[in-house]
Amino acid sequence: MTENRGIMSSFSPTLYLVKLADSFRTPIHGIGTAAITLTLYHLCSIYLVFLVIYYHKIIKVLNCIVTFFSYALCILEAWTGKTIGTRRERNRLYKLELTSD
Repeated sequence: MTENRGIMSSFSPTLYLVKLADSFRTPIHGIGTAAITLTLYHLCSIYLVFLVIYYHKIIKVLNCIVTFFSYALCILEAWTGKTIGTRRERNRLYKLELTSD
């Protein structure tokens, strides 16, 4: 969504109504194509957002605590504090190591 038509390579005026997430309908003034330029900063930001979502889901499903260190991360059971697993870097790859009872 933009008011700046200058960034669009094509634009066709229209007055369609679209339904928003809150169930309200709002008019759109046109449909077009715009080129997107992503920098390394944008890509890293997008990657970090996906990582946060990924770890948030792990925390909810396993009911655990995730502690981050500069060299690894540790997943602990929330109620007992027992280590479920660790993730360490080896040969430039990350491996999740689960602990066994």
